[in-house]
Amino acid sequence: MYTKPKYQSLTPLFLLLVALAGAPAAAKDATGCPEAFTPYDAEFTALYNGTRMKGTRRLQRGEDGSYLLAHQAKIFGASILEESRFSVADDRIRGDRYDMERAFFGVKREFHVRYDWEKGQARLSGRYKGELPLDEHPLDLLTYQVALRCDLAKGNRGETNYPVIAKNLIRGYRFKVKGEEHLDTEMGRLETLVVERLRDNNERTTLLWVAPELNYMVVRLKQYEKDDDATYQLDIGKITFN
Repeated sequence: MYTKPKYQSLTPLFLLLVALAGAPAAAKDATGCPEAFTPYDAEFTALYNGTRMKGTRRLQRGEDGSYLLAHQAKIFGASILEESRFSVADDRIRGDRYDMERAFFGVKREFHVRYDWEKGQARLSGRYKGELPLDEHPLDLLTYQVALRCDLAKGNRGETNYPVIAKNLIRGYRFKVKGEEHLDTEMGRLETLVVERLRDNNERTTLLWVAPELNYMVVRLKQYEKDDDATYQLDIGKITFN
């Protein structure tokens, strides 16, 4: 039976799935890293304190050269769907729209971003409303991951910083490669880069394992809370490049 504490315990897992986060330089020269833009279909498993969830992630390329990146996960009574439509223009990732829909036991939340490049504004609707400037060429909660993969594919092993529309603000999502590690996965043993998300405080630690041989896909993501034994983990179990 569903109880309030159980409901609260699932929330960090969904936040982790959403997070699965010079700034403008990271999005430039996007066409110089074809690995990050190769269409694929992937299946993943997320685990939080014994609660297991399965989902899919897909990158498609349209006939007009635009892209659709979709992320979906479900568990009994809860689901999340994220979609980002974007293109590459002037050697930059150029957002068109971002949509997120979350449902927790009947409670629904939505967040939408519409990029208006002619007016230089991003319009927000749903849970967070308003307008944000596009001066920094901000990414969304999915496309910054494409930019990170692109940087790694181009050999960048230093700190990277991405302007990301998160809630009703543009935040800097910073990452740095910590080292290398052989990782045993459902797809076999992989050589990976271990990447850490850098934060201004140490309340939370987020690590990503990125596999160069799989077009720099994130094959594992782990998050630790400082004052909690909770550990959140996401693993890619299968991926097919199209």
